[in-house]
Amino acid sequence: IQGPSISYNNMSFFKEDDIDKTLLLYDGGGIGDKIMYSRFIPILCNKYEKNNVIFLVDDCLEWMFNDCFKDYSNYRTVPYSKKKIVRFDYHCNILSLIKYLNLGINDIPFTPLLKDISYKCNKDKVTNGNKTYIFNWKGNPMNGHEKGNRRMELKNAIPLFSIPGVNWIVITKDITKEEKNILKKYNIDFRGYIVDNGKNCYEDSIGILKVVNGVFSTDTSLAHLSANMGVPTYVMLTIGCDWRWATDLWYPNSVLLKQQKYGCWESVISDIIKIIC
Repeated sequence: IQGPSISYNNMSFFKEDDIDKTLLLYDGGGIGDKIMYSRFIPILCNKYEKNNVIFLVDDCLEWMFNDCFKDYSNYRTVPYSKKKIVRFDYHCNILSLIKYLNLGINDIPFTPLLKDISYKCNKDKVTNGNKTYIFNWKGNPMNGHEKGNRRMELKNAIPLFSIPGVNWIVITKDITKEEKNILKKYNIDFRGYIVDNGKNCYEDSIGILKVVNGVFSTDTSLAHLSANMGVPTYVMLTIGCDWRWATDLWYPNSVLLKQQKYGCWESVISDIIKIIC
């Protein structure tokens, strides 16, 4: 980020005797990172109630964090597109709060912050009375780690689509012709074209997440979203996954399913079958 109020000198944090000071938080990662690290915001707002917290986020996330933290009078969400940020005294990456709050790996706090977020969805039209799961095998192709160390080829999931009595929903937006043919062949409920086409990220998907039995996803923002909503979440991971997935302490309500051999998803798919059946 750039601006006249930003310098190395004020890249810092609240002082013990601060009153009416403002901390600007930002993150250089993707949507999932912002959802993951937002868990620190209630701690800040409560511990430093005489001061203010600003979170700089993607425009499409403004609605989500406004809803999530609406009860904190000393909090404000600011979208990237806003031309002028209000006065602030300190600024730091939100990940730095681990250091400033003096947290260790065993102290990482977690409360499903998005569990009460508003939504609209007809459960019967989604589940048809059967076990229903969302399946997601890839994320943002612009992420440098996506192709080699995060995504799965959809064909690896074909054994899942043949399990009787189970509905699968796909809300992935950008799919290839080959992927579309696989989904069509196995009668998978594909909703990528009809959900979340407005300005608010995941606004429609949240309604679906609220009524399904769980989510199976690779390391994408969807896994962070569903876990933060308290939805049973199973994260499909490569051996060389991001350091945060080395432990389940970030999301104690989730299950981490890791490859046993790099590049091979067979063991992960077998684990999923055991969970569902």
